[in-house]
Amino acid sequence: MASSASVSSLFFRLSSLSWLFLLFPYSSLSQPSNNITLGSSLSTLQANPSWPSPSGEFAFGLYRLPNQNLFLLAVWLDKIPERTVVWSANGDSPVQRGSRVELTSNGQLVLYGNLGAQTWKANVTGPVAFAASAAMLDTGEFVLKGSNSSRIWGTFDNPTDTLLPTQKLAQNSSIFSRRAEDDYSDGKFQLFLQLDNLAIYIVNVPTGAIYNTSIGVAYNVLIPGVYTISSPFLYNGDTVASRSLGRGYQLVFDEKGYIGMLQRNGSLFNLTWGGIFPTREFYHRATMDIDGVFRQYVYRKTGRSSWMVAGAIPSDICTAIISYPGSGVCGFNSYCKLDANQKPRCECPIGYSYSKPNNTLEGCKPDFTPETCNSVGFSNEQVVYEMKEMPNTTWIVSDFEQYSPVDEVFCKSSCLKDCMCAIAIFDNGTCLKKRLPISNGRAGPSIKAKTLVKVPQRTVSLPSPDFCEGKKDKEKLVHVGSALLGGSGFLNFFFVAAICLTIYYSYHKKLLRIHDESSLLRLNLRSFTFKQLEEATHGFKEELGRGGFGTVFKGVLTSGSSNIIAVKRLDRVVQETEREFKTEVSVIGQTHHKNLVRLLGFCDDGAHRLLVYEFMSNGSQIHDNILPSTYYLKKTTKYYSSVVQIWEILKHPESSASQIEDGADLRWSRF
Repeated sequence: MASSASVSSLFFRLSSLSWLFLLFPYSSLSQPSNNITLGSSLSTLQANPSWPSPSGEFAFGLYRLPNQNLFLLAVWLDKIPERTVVWSANGDSPVQRGSRVELTSNGQLVLYGNLGAQTWKANVTGPVAFAASAAMLDTGEFVLKGSNSSRIWGTFDNPTDTLLPTQKLAQNSSIFSRRAEDDYSDGKFQLFLQLDNLAIYIVNVPTGAIYNTSIGVAYNVLIPGVYTISSPFLYNGDTVASRSLGRGYQLVFDEKGYIGMLQRNGSLFNLTWGGIFPTREFYHRATMDIDGVFRQYVYRKTGRSSWMVAGAIPSDICTAIISYPGSGVCGFNSYCKLDANQKPRCECPIGYSYSKPNNTLEGCKPDFTPETCNSVGFSNEQVVYEMKEMPNTTWIVSDFEQYSPVDEVFCKSSCLKDCMCAIAIFDNGTCLKKRLPISNGRAGPSIKAKTLVKVPQRTVSLPSPDFCEGKKDKEKLVHVGSALLGGSGFLNFFFVAAICLTIYYSYHKKLLRIHDESSLLRLNLRSFTFKQLEEATHGFKEELGRGGFGTVFKGVLTSGSSNIIAVKRLDRVVQETEREFKTEVSVIGQTHHKNLVRLLGFCDDGAHRLLVYEFMSNGSQIHDNILPSTYYLKKTTKYYSSVVQIWEILKHPESSASQIEDGADLRWSRF
């Protein structure tokens, strides 16, 4: 046991000592290099505008973007077909053909555009501000050297989106994802080594401001697990269980392919295990990808190969990170889910499509005109909406209304009737309503919530106001008024005012009628004309039942037993009955219960008031006992013998009624 402990202790000291060597920058003298002298330059007009490393594995120069006549000042892997870029200087402003990069005679590295203007210059700080030479090293770093061959500037000190073996990320340093595969400007994700914590942030593009981000997955070294935390971090070396492991103040990518956090006590804890792929046989890189995942890749140096993932942090970014404000991992109105290869993918909800089809990270837009609460003018068409279900999907934050405890039917109905509601989230008895744009969407088997998306079901035609009839009325009134124009001024004023009020009242009454009917259509009830129902019932020939307020007839909408209906025709229509009719249709249209026959539609045509129900195929006896009210019970219910107990059915906890409005103007006493 003692021998084993001493060997383990010796291994730990040697391992820590090997990491300490990485604290010191690589000297250009320790690396093979081809010195680049002052006055040397590269031009995009050259066939191969680059300076290679001694082995030829890396190159520094003007990299042409695929399918474009634009160039980056970059470092790339030059021996593989992919020619992967690992560093770039001007990702936000590529230069055109005719541009050049020069190590000037006064020791500055400068990029000039095609018109000769300076577009970028290496920012050299320290006691030596001007280079005596430059070199492209086999480590993948391009360096500027002082007069004594000391390193005064290097690309490893100014990383973009990628780290290479022997490279370190110091405190308060960061790398950014690209905006897109062929867009090397800074994207929306930042890997940042803050005070002793390694964090992933979502940033505002293009300002770079950091959103208030919360990471839900903490990658601790000894005990990895999932924690809900208030501040964003991936790894904190301070606290693992109850042990103190010191501060992690440097992210190190060693020459063997391991990535770890270097502690202040000299120890190191691995975050990835790329070392199982020997660096003598594989190229290694660690990149902050455009989807927000920090991945370590390997590529076999010989034979046919491609980049393979050796490690990733976090393993599931879809559920690991939330940003508010901001859209989250994916763009607005989209959601994140893992594909078969466990890579995050941004998708659109039902009825939506990508805002930019060539960039799925930019979010989605509705394929229809979203519902608004402001209707201007009159339209002959009314959009009827429905709710589409998306299981195991949710959008975090940005709720404008919440109900609990409720059932799913209530949640759907509430969103359908709310002109501000675009989607609703139903989760274990809680209903959350959201308006556009929605953010922080995610989907996966671990998510138990269900998303209900409001989309157009169909467009129905509404009756237009009879403007021709109104015009005839106006003409008659004008003729009458013209006969009186010879009278006194007071009489003229009196009659003109009367004419205007008459026209306004007539027109306003028609618009109110149209509005009432369109509001009923929102309940997905069909509006019939009296003629349609008269034909369907063959002139109201077959009577099914009679009550105190109306008679029920059997009818057929089209051929086939599936379209048999029961039509209730109200016998008395007065002002109060008309008002009650609209109220009852509104309430009944929103009520669904297993013991109630479903209301299919209505007729509000002149003096005719009719209700259309589903027909009970289990016999006509149920229609013989039809209720005086518009509600009646199915034959199968045990409450059939007592009409008064309908209300008790609807109040019962196991009822599936979608909504009960105690305050509605519905005369329950009529039962």
